[in-house]
Amino acid sequence: FRSWGWILLAGVLNLVTVALDSLRWHAIVSGVRVVPRRHTLQAMLLGWVGSALLPLKAGEASKAWALAARARLPMATAFTTVLLDRVVEATTFVLLTAIASTMVPLPAAAAVARDVGLLVLFGASGAVWLWHRAINAAVHRLRQRADLVGRVVEGLAVLRHQHRLAAAGGYAVVCWGLRAVVMWCAIRAFDLPVPPWAAVTAVVAVNLGVSAVAMPGNVGVFEVAFAAGLAVWHVPLALGV
Repeated sequence: FRSWGWILLAGVLNLVTVALDSLRWHAIVSGVRVVPRRHTLQAMLLGWVGSALLPLKAGEASKAWALAARARLPMATAFTTVLLDRVVEATTFVLLTAIASTMVPLPAAAAVARDVGLLVLFGASGAVWLWHRAINAAVHRLRQRADLVGRVVEGLAVLRHQHRLAAAGGYAVVCWGLRAVVMWCAIRAFDLPVPPWAAVTAVVAVNLGVSAVAMPGNVGVFEVAFAAGLAVWHVPLALGV
């Protein structure tokens, strides 16, 4: 162990990522209704507490419930914004994973799968951009319905506001970058002999791990996944944990 200063910096930056996470979600929610930023931040924090205490990502439901209560939105609408926020985050995570894959040697089959996946992602994004008017019209028609379908589609209203959707994507990219910096601070705290981009592979490994195994607070899963991400750089598993 080298320095508590790096750990303190990691903690501060982690809090900044929470604030940016809430701003990303707020950009999506604002497509439905203008709400104070503190409402999305409070709901986000409640969701984090729920995820820390409950298994199977139950914190996501508590986020939606808190937003619905504070912003006076239908529960179905609030939950749709939560899901759409996750889609935006996952899309940018795919890009982060692609970047990380260029930093380590991959088997030929894995490299081909990465390239195909990126082509599909960019193709789908291009199709949404080209057909956004048709998508907007469909969303607008469905929003007029007074039943559950209308309330669910109401949560997709940000699709009709490209600037808000672009802002959400921008916040997501910055958040992933800050998470990599947080990982790098932890690596520096233990003075591990790895290059800076090892932090990117660690972020990818951790998020794949916690997504595959949903434990309360990600206890144990986070540590093992972090160590697995560093193992690529020949860091012993015991030291990584």
